[in-house]
Amino acid sequence: MDAPQAEALSPDVHAESGGVMRLVRGQAGRRALTPLLMWSPIVVCVLVMLPRLLSPQFGLLDDPRMLHGASQIAGGVWDMASEYESGRYRPAYWLAWSLVYRLAGNTPLVFFVANLLVFTWITAGLMWFVRLQGGSRVQAWVSGILFALSGPAVEGFYTLSKGEGLQLMWIVACLVLTSWVPRLNGWLRKGAAIAGAALAAWGALSSKETSLAILPFAGAWLLLAWMNRGREGGRSQVQSELALLAASVIALVAFLVLRSQALGAVLTAGSYTTRYSLEPGRLLSSGTRLLGWLLRDFPYAIPLGVYLLFGWHERDARSRFLALSGLVWAGLFTAVFLPWPWTDEFYLLPAAAGFALFGGACAGVLLCGHRNEGSPGRLFIGATVAASIALLLTTVPNNVASARIQLVVDTANSEMLAEVAGRLPAGAVLAVNVPEGAEYYSQLQLDLVDRYGRGDLEIRPQGGLADVPEDRSGRPVFILSPVLAGLPYFTVRVGVSEADTAAWIEDLAALLGPRSQMVFSNAHRAGWLNVNLPALLCSVVPGKAYCSVPRDVFEVGVFAFGWRLESLGRE
Repeated sequence: MDAPQAEALSPDVHAESGGVMRLVRGQAGRRALTPLLMWSPIVVCVLVMLPRLLSPQFGLLDDPRMLHGASQIAGGVWDMASEYESGRYRPAYWLAWSLVYRLAGNTPLVFFVANLLVFTWITAGLMWFVRLQGGSRVQAWVSGILFALSGPAVEGFYTLSKGEGLQLMWIVACLVLTSWVPRLNGWLRKGAAIAGAALAAWGALSSKETSLAILPFAGAWLLLAWMNRGREGGRSQVQSELALLAASVIALVAFLVLRSQALGAVLTAGSYTTRYSLEPGRLLSSGTRLLGWLLRDFPYAIPLGVYLLFGWHERDARSRFLALSGLVWAGLFTAVFLPWPWTDEFYLLPAAAGFALFGGACAGVLLCGHRNEGSPGRLFIGATVAASIALLLTTVPNNVASARIQLVVDTANSEMLAEVAGRLPAGAVLAVNVPEGAEYYSQLQLDLVDRYGRGDLEIRPQGGLADVPEDRSGRPVFILSPVLAGLPYFTVRVGVSEADTAAWIEDLAALLGPRSQMVFSNAHRAGWLNVNLPALLCSVVPGKAYCSVPRDVFEVGVFAFGWRLESLGRE
C-alpha cells in the first residue's frame, strides 16, 4: 500500500482505534467505580456520625458509670461490685471501654471515633457475611445501606456506654468466621475457625445479656439450612450453621461457667433477669411498644414480606434462605425484650442487622425478577420496590430528629455540669430536683466527683428539698432542676418526662416562694418532624403505650431541654 492510500485510510483506522480505546477506558472506569459504590455504605456510616463527631460530649445516662469503671480497670483495679450486685457479668464490655479510656482518658471525641469504628466494622462485616453466604453484590450493598441508615444505629452510636454496638460487632464476627468453615480444607483449619467464632460469641455474651438469643438463632438457621440442603450451596450452608451452633454452645457453656465463678453467691440472691416477667399484661404492653418501634424503624419490611409470601419463585432458594435468616435474626433479637419492663430504640440494634439482611436479600431477588418476569410480575415487583423505598424514606426525618434531640440533650447537660462545677463554692449544698432513684441524680453525683473533682459538694435528691430552706449550716445552697418540653414519644432516651419536670418545678416554686434567685439557666432547642406510622395501630390497640393519648401520623414540634440553677441567696 502506497503512502496516499495509507493516508486515505488513516482517518477510519484512527476513528475505530479511538472508539476501542474509549470503550476500554469506559470499562476500566466502571471497574474502578464498582468498588467505590460497593463500599459506599461505609461512607454513609461516616456521614451519619459526622454531626456527633463535630459535637462530642459525654452523656449523663450511664456514661459516668462507664467512665468510672473503665478508669478503674485501666488503672489495674477490677472492682465490679456494683455490677455483680445486679447479677451482671460483662467483662468484654468493660475491657473494651477501659482500652479506649487508656488511650484517650476523658476525651469524648476519641470515644465516639471508637463508636464509628465499631459502626463501620459491623456494616462492612454484614456485607461480607452476605457475600460469604452466596449473596450478590447488590444484596450486600443494600444490606449495608439499610443498616447504616437504621434508626437504632443513631441512638446506639450517638451515645456511649451502650453494649449493643459491641454485642453486634462480636455477633457479626462470629457469623463471618462460621461462614468461612465450608471453604477451609482440613479439620485443623475448620476447628480454628470454630474456636475463633466461639470466642467471638463469648464476646457478644459478655457484652450484653440478650446475646443468649444467639443459641436459638443458630438452631433456627440450622433448620432452615437443612430444609434447603438439596439446593445449590445447600450443603455449605448446613456446614456453616452447624459451625455456628457448635460455636454458640461452646461460648454459652464457657460464659455460664465463668459467670458462676465470678458472681458466686450473688446468683442465689437473684440476677439482672429478675426484672423479666411473663405476666400477660406485661407481655401485651411490651409487645405494643415493640410493634410501634418496628413500624417506626423498619416499615420497608412490610411490602418485602408480602412479596416473600406471594411473589417468590423456587429458583431463588439461596436468596430465600438469606431473607428468612434475616427475619429469624430480627425476630429473636426483638422477642427477647418482650418480658422486659421497657423498650428503648438502641435495644433493637441487633434486630436492625437482621432486617438489613432481609431487605438486602429481597432487593437482589426483585432486581433479577424485574429482568425475567412478564408484565404482571414486573408490575408487582415495581409496586413492591416503590412501596419499600417510600416507607424507608419515612424513617429519615425520624432519625434526623433523634440525632438532633440527642445532641441537644448532651450539649445542655455538658454546659450544666461545667457551670455547676465552676460556679459552686467549696462545701456548697446542691439539691437536685429529681427523685433519688432517677439516673440523673446518681450519674450527676458520679460525674461531679470523678470528672470535675467536686467531691466537696453535698448533693441531695428531691426528697431532701424540704430541708433546703431550713438549712442552718451557713453553707451556700443551690437547687438544680431539669426543664423539658416538646419531646416526641418515639425518640432517644432523655431520662425525664415533660409532665414530671413541670410538676417538680411547680412544687419547688411553692416550697421556696420568692426566696430563690436564678443564677444560671440554659435551654437548647431542635425542631423535629415525626412520621408517626405507629399511630395507625391505635385503632387496634387503643389505650396501650403510645396510644394512651391521640396521636397524628405526621407530627411537627420543637424540642427544648435545659437546666435551671437557683440560689437561696447565700452564694
